[in-house]
Amino acid sequence: MDLLSKMIIFATMKHEGQVCKGGEPYILHPLAVMGKVRSIDAKIVAVGHDLLEDTDTTIDDLKAHGCSDEIIQAIIALTKLKGERRVDSAHRIINNRLACEVKLADVAHNMDLSRLPTITDKDLSRLEEYKMVQLILENAKSKKWNNFQ
Repeated sequence: MDLLSKMIIFATMKHEGQVCKGGEPYILHPLAVMGKVRSIDAKIVAVGHDLLEDTDTTIDDLKAHGCSDEIIQAIIALTKLKGERRVDSAHRIINNRLACEVKLADVAHNMDLSRLPTITDKDLSRLEEYKMVQLILENAKSKKWNNFQ
């Protein structure tokens, strides 16, 4: 079985029982992010981007599933540290091309407020943070990563 298929199955199992802010099964979020990126490596990272942060998954688990060092480093870069602000994590992420590409897709999906049954002031505040993150990532994309090509 190819790594992308393994990671989809693994992430589905690890996120089982979790729901997103809109009340849908959480796995739909990583799958939506996966659909917004092009390369197989980016799709693998997208599927796994919340595993270290939101489940009991370890780096050793990722290695055991066959993830390369490049994929693992991107997932680590995407893992928000305890107490870290979104903007601060964005400044870390821009140092990893693969993570930057996936985070842009993640932010685009997170900014879609139509997924929420109601929109609160907290949601609007989070949206503003995502806009700042998106700006940081887009700037890195155009200057540092040459649009990921």
